[in-house]
Amino acid sequence: MAFVAQVKTQLAILLSATCLFCFAFTFYASDIPVDYTNVIIEGVMALSCLLLMFGVHGVRENKPIYRLLLLSSSLLFIGHFIDVTDEYIQPFYTLDKLEDLCQSFGFLLLLLTSARWVKYHRQQNRKMKYLAETDSLTGLLNRRAFSQNAQTILDDTQDSKTSISLILLDIDHFKQVNDNHGHLTGDHVLCTVARTIQATLRQEDLLARFGGEEFVILLNNTTLSDAKQITERLRIAIETLQIPHKNTRLQCTASFGITSLLSGDADITSLIKYADEALYQAKSQGRNCWCISTATI
Repeated sequence: MAFVAQVKTQLAILLSATCLFCFAFTFYASDIPVDYTNVIIEGVMALSCLLLMFGVHGVRENKPIYRLLLLSSSLLFIGHFIDVTDEYIQPFYTLDKLEDLCQSFGFLLLLLTSARWVKYHRQQNRKMKYLAETDSLTGLLNRRAFSQNAQTILDDTQDSKTSISLILLDIDHFKQVNDNHGHLTGDHVLCTVARTIQATLRQEDLLARFGGEEFVILLNNTTLSDAKQITERLRIAIETLQIPHKNTRLQCTASFGITSLLSGDADITSLIKYADEALYQAKSQGRNCWCISTATI
């Protein structure tokens, strides 16, 4: 029943065409021999257009494209259906003109609609890709997308022997923010910190929300000395944040773990592991500081 409700327009067109054919064949049957070759060819074309006409209900979520596809497939079906009917009834000049108009406009409209459908499909693919790779709260890359992009960078620079650095940071005592001020405030803090980190980094740096209150940064072609300077800038930027909340302002700090390896020796799993060890050390030393992994060059 749901399918019938979705294709009621198509069913009405098919029923009307069938009734008109029966009426015309009953009262205006032709004595001329039927060209069955043309009947088969035009019948197959009419059937194809009919299938398209019923199949377009699958794109009903995009109403403009759905309506154009329905109109174009309906016009093409009617045009080919009239061509089949012509073989069985007396010649009518009006029907011949209607057939030509339906087929011509239907074909042009189908070309236009196909172009719009391709554009829409590409937009949907980009949207799905964005949703699959992006953290919905902060708008940063998610963990999965970061790992894939970071490994691609490492693979591309494997033979260059450049320094690759990675920073893993964790907002200090973030659970207290959620417990004392609520999760909405916690989300606001996360977004504010994310924007602050993004504004502090270079354009070529790769930033992602690693999970919870953790963020990860890949610094391509960056030495340990440069990574330490970047980390300190991030630490100060987060420490000096004044986040408005009701009648007060919230402050937060973060702890950082740094690792740096030559690109040929690095893979993303190892970099994250070493940075995580350094981050744990920074937390054990009182937080709001950074430590360097012992595996760092």
